[in-house]
Order: sequence, then C-alpha cells, then structure tokens
Amino acid sequence: MDLSKTEQQIVHDGLPPSTRAEMEFALEALYANKNRWVDFGIAERIQILDEIAPALKNVAERWVDYSRAAKKLTPDKPGYGEDWTFVSLMFRQLQTLKQSLKDITEYGRPQIPGEVYTRDDGRVVAQVFPKGLKDQLLYNKLSGEIWFNPGVTEAQVKEHQAQTYRTHNHTGRVALVLGAGNVSALIPGDFLYKLFVENQVVLLKMNPVNEYLGPLIEEGFAPLISRGFLRVVYGGVDEADFLIHHDFVDELHVTGSDRTFDAIVFGTGDEGAANKQNRTPRMTKRFTAELGNITPVIIIPGPWSADDVVYQANALTGQLVINAGFNCLTPRMVVQWAGWNQRKAFNNAVNAKLATTPTRHAYYPHAQNLYDTVVNSHRASAHQNGTPADGELPWTYITDVDATAAHDVTFDTEPFCAVMSATALEAESIADYIAHAVEFVNEKLWGTLVAEIIVHPESMKDPAVKAAVERAIADLRYGAICINVATGIAYTTGTTAWGGHSGTDIYDVQSGISFVNNSLMFDDQQIQKSVIRNTFRSPLTSQDVTGPRFSAIAERLAWFEAEPNLQTTFQLARSLFGA
Repeated sequence: MDLSKTEQQIVHDGLPPSTRAEMEFALEALYANKNRWVDFGIAERIQILDEIAPALKNVAERWVDYSRAAKKLTPDKPGYGEDWTFVSLMFRQLQTLKQSLKDITEYGRPQIPGEVYTRDDGRVVAQVFPKGLKDQLLYNKLSGEIWFNPGVTEAQVKEHQAQTYRTHNHTGRVALVLGAGNVSALIPGDFLYKLFVENQVVLLKMNPVNEYLGPLIEEGFAPLISRGFLRVVYGGVDEADFLIHHDFVDELHVTGSDRTFDAIVFGTGDEGAANKQNRTPRMTKRFTAELGNITPVIIIPGPWSADDVVYQANALTGQLVINAGFNCLTPRMVVQWAGWNQRKAFNNAVNAKLATTPTRHAYYPHAQNLYDTVVNSHRASAHQNGTPADGELPWTYITDVDATAAHDVTFDTEPFCAVMSATALEAESIADYIAHAVEFVNEKLWGTLVAEIIVHPESMKDPAVKAAVERAIADLRYGAICINVATGIAYTTGTTAWGGHSGTDIYDVQSGISFVNNSLMFDDQQIQKSVIRNTFRSPLTSQDVTGPRFSAIAERLAWFEAEPNLQTTFQLARSLFGA
C-alpha cells in the first residue's frame, strides 16, 4: 500500500514530543484508574482482548507498511516479510493471555499443558509448550520448558501462579514502559505483560526510532486506552527523565541497552560511574529490563552431511539477516571445536550465503560506529560480504577470534548491527569441548539472555555427548537455551519466559531483571530459565528469511495467529510447503 504524505512524514520525521501538560494529563488518568484495573473482572479483561483483536487486524497492514518504509525494505531485500512475523507475535500474545484468563476463571490458575517434575539436581521443571493442538500442528516437535530456581518446590510453582488474580491484596500501580526501538512486537508484549500479568496500568513512551507506530498502537489497542488503562506519549531523553522521576510512576520497564539502564539508575558520566561503584543509585523504583546479549551459538560436531553443513549455515545466517541484525538475540559468537573437521566448510558456507544476500539499510542509530569498533579490531579475519549502498552495512563474519584472549571486543561489546563472529576451542574430545564451551560463554561473553546449541540427533546417541549436552543445558547461565532452533522462538511461544538469567541485580544487570511473556503467569522470582528443544531440521522454524517465499509465509502466519481456522491453516500450509 502507498503511504499518504502525512504517513510518510510521520515515518520519516517522527512525531513531536509530548508536552509536559500532555504527559501530566496521561499520568493523572492512569493514576485515577490504577485501582479500578486491579478490581477489573476477568470476564471484562477477556472482553478487552476480544475487542483488541479486530482493532489490531485493522492496523496490521499499515503496521507492516510503515515499518518497511522506515527500514527501507523493498521486495528484493532479505526480510521483506519480517514485520508480518512481528504482527503474528502480537496476535499470539493476545491468544495466550486470553487462554490463561479463561483458565483462571475455570481452574483458579493457568493450566500447565505438560508435566511438572523435579530433576535429579533438585530443580523443578514445568513443560509449558506446546499448549494445544494448534501449537502441535504448527510447531511440529518443538517443546518448551521453564526451569525454576533451586529450592522452589513443585507445589510452590503452582501455588504462586497468577498471584495477582488470586490474592487481591494489592493496590494498583502505574508502570512506565520505555518501548523497544527495534522489534515492534516487543512494545505490546511489554505493556500487555505489565497489564495482564503484573496487574499494572501502563504509560508507554515510544522509542524515537519507531515512534511512527505510536498512532497505530493507539488505534489497535484503543480498548485499553478508552477505559483509562493505557496511555501513549512521545519524546526523547528529556521526556523520559521527567516521567521516570514523576511521583505517579511506581515502577519502570525498558527493552533496550544496559547503558540506558545504568544511566537511568545511576546517572551519566563520572557521577553515574561513582554512584554505581558506591552502590548509591539515584533511582530506586522497581525497574525490570531486557537489555540484550552477545548471543552464543555452540555447534557440536557430529555426523553432518555436506548438505547438513549448508543447511545449518543458512539457518544461522538467516538469524543474522532478520531485522538487519538489530536484535538482542541475533547470533553474535559462533563457538566451534578446533578439532571439527567441517569447521572450515561451515564457515565458508556462512560467507557464501552472506555473499549472495543483498545488504540492508542500517536504520538503528550508531550502527556504523558500532560496526567500525568491532570490525576494525579484527580486520584480518573480518569477511565483509556484499556491496552496500549508502546507509547500508556489509554482512560481516569475523572468524578465528582468539578464545584464550583475556579480553576481546567481541566478548563484551554487543555489535548491534550486521556482524557475527566465530571462535574455536581446543579440547581432547567432543564431550570435553562442550564443557569448555559452557565455561567460555558463561565466563567471557557479556549477557545472560539466550544461547543456542546445534546438535545432530545421531550425536545424542553417544552417551558421553548426550550427558555433556544435558549438563550444558543445566549449567548455561542464560534466560533461554534453544536447542536446534533459532533463538527468537524462545520469545515466540508465549508460554516460555523471556528475560536474562535469574540472579542479576542493578549493579551487574547484564541482560536484565525479571521476565516477560510467561503467559502461564509463574512467579518471576521463581523462574531461572526456559529451555526450548527442536528437531535438527524443521519446516517452519528454519524458513529462509532471505528467500522470495518468506514474505507470503510470514503474512499467512500472521492471519493464522489472528484467527486460526481451516482457511488460514490451509493457506499457511500451502505457503510452508511450496504453494
């Protein structure tokens, strides 16, 4: 669809900052309604979700078109359909929340679809995905678990579900959500979680990068706005600072960077550094956050065919290409065994795929500076692929990072752009390598958000390798572990929890504090991590985002999630299998 002149202006020039009077008015409305939201009945909440679904349908195509225009995406560019996948996530979030509310009405708490059991190490695990026939059909053999912190019992897991709905002993709160600037689905995901899981009304301040979506959020989520439970404002640092310290704001949530988090909590410059060192924060309100990651991908050698090597290399490059590399979960460090006889072939396959993938507009601020910082430190092994136009970056794969180095820029600087690196670890055996890989990513790489493991099913028939893989899953200090599946699936399911590994605090925040998604409403203080497992090859989760069919698949997935029925199921199936 062609954008009008007004729409083009909004997309390219943004929106004027909200005035102090407008922000005060928004906060006053939320403050006046925060206790009414706590008392709002479940049937009424379900009604709101039912009203949002058609309103969101009405803005879905504009949502995609605005995003494509802002990111300068044309049909010849990889990821042309990516914003349809973000729309599908929003519809899925509505559905999972609605089902949990219905479960609370009928059973007193959201129903856990699988077994809840205690591992030999004492940690409790709940099988939370798939949840229903739709998930089984769409995601085939994908499974998801939530692991809980040591000391939490099976009984406590269930007793603490949906506490805000079961105790009714709390007063209302106003949450300020500082919206994500990259993946648009994260914005509603954050404020819906605050509203429907944590029971707080929300003031959403749009990120200047994608504030053009603000009017569509106001339209698509009008059922919340009209009742006084959600407000949307605009602006930059000054507006954010005013809101953060306002008396009517009880707590905050941000999806962004740890630098933003530290600036809010401690201040900036020398004063901020001193406040952090002295453990004297300037802002003491509850502050939940999701802050990014140097996402590791641990590749486990096995009986891979030449086709397997190309298949997995293509799947990995697809994760880099999506959203032009501006994702907190984009693979950043590919960990390999130095003794793997297919390592060179795999790295060559990655570069071969990137070389044939058109470059993309680097729309996120400071991307060029970050790119230069990382790539200039590894010029000798930085493979720059493609011929970027003005404002674009080459797809860059840095091979042969020295894993033994005490410090490397690729260990502690998240290259929020079109860059991925690789390193090789020395080890006497595959099992020994897996143990070294866990130690390397836990101790040397910044962040605790998500890690990926790629392992061939035949490898898991070796008792030593299987035991090492299972130990790795248990020992990795990440909020989500994805086995044989793209890291984004950890967010997509809706029933797994999304956030940094438990145990961080404001003085070493890493990838953040607390969780979102978690539609089964477990106590986020009890959650340690999510574990998602998949087959080595899967029709939905390994679609080539660089290919011409991706856009049609993504759009049909969105309409399927919006309204799963025979027609949308058939249309999605036709897309997936080539029609």
